[in-house]
Amino acid sequence: MTANTCAVCGRPTPDGVVCVTETERARQQLAEIAETVEAARAVMYRQTSTGDTIHSTPGPRDLLDYGAGARLDAVQTALTGWVRAVAEDAKVKSAPKGDDLITACAQWLAGRVETIRHLEYAAEVLREIGDCWHAMRSVVATPAGRLYLGVCGDGICGGDVFGKPGRAAAYCNQCGAVYDQDERRVQVATLVDGRGFRASVIAHAYGIPVDTIRGWAWVRRDNNGVPVREPKLKPVDRDERNRPLYLVADVLALHEQARQRREQRTAQAAGMGASTRG
Repeated sequence: MTANTCAVCGRPTPDGVVCVTETERARQQLAEIAETVEAARAVMYRQTSTGDTIHSTPGPRDLLDYGAGARLDAVQTALTGWVRAVAEDAKVKSAPKGDDLITACAQWLAGRVETIRHLEYAAEVLREIGDCWHAMRSVVATPAGRLYLGVCGDGICGGDVFGKPGRAAAYCNQCGAVYDQDERRVQVATLVDGRGFRASVIAHAYGIPVDTIRGWAWVRRDNNGVPVREPKLKPVDRDERNRPLYLVADVLALHEQARQRREQRTAQAAGMGASTRG
C-alpha cells in the first residue's frame, strides 16, 4: 500500500492532502497576518503606530502609501477568494466577522485549517497563505525613508525595488538591478489612476493640508440651502460610511493651480516693490 504524502513538503501523512506540520504553519501565518493588519494600514496611510497611538509621520510624503495599498488589496483578494471557496466546498455557513475584512478572513481561515487540509486544493491554499504572509511582512518591514517602487523586472526577478528621496537611482532588494527612480515613481503612481480616496488619505500621502482639500470640495449655499457656487473638487464616489472619495489627479491639479497663483502674486508684489523704489 502506497503511503500518503503531504502535497506541500512531501513528508508522509496518515490522512489529508497536506500534513499537520504544514497546516499548523499556515495557522500561525494567518494569525500573524491578522496581527499586522493595523500596522500595515498605518504604513499605507503614511502613519506610524506606537503602542495604542497612531500619529502622522513628519517629513516629505511619497508614494509608499500606494505600494502598500496594492499589496493589501492583493492579500484581501486572495483571502476572500479562499473563504468563498472553502465555505462552499466544506458547506460552512458562518461568515467572517469583523470591521476589517483582511483580519476577519484570516481569523476565519485560521479556525478552519483542519478542514482545509483535507480539501483537494489544500496545497494551493497554503501556498497563497504563505504569499499573503510574506506580503504583509514586506509592508510593515519597509525601513523608514525608503520608497517602495514596485516589483523588479516585470515579475522576472520577483524582488522589490526601493529608492530614497532625493536620489536618482532605485535598486532591487534581491538582484541589485538599477532603475531610474523618477520613472519608477510614475509607474507606481498609475496605481491610483481612477481610484477614489478620502481627503485625509490624500493629505497624508502628498502633504497637502486636509482642510485645503475639504475647502475645495465645500459647497457654498444660500439661506435656503440652495447651492450658489459649484465646488472646485467633486467626489467620484463614496465609501461604505458615505464619506466622499476624490481622485488624486483632481487634488494635485488644484494644488498645482494654487501654487502657480502664489508664484504669480509673489512676482507681482516684487515688481510693484521695484517700481515704487524706482
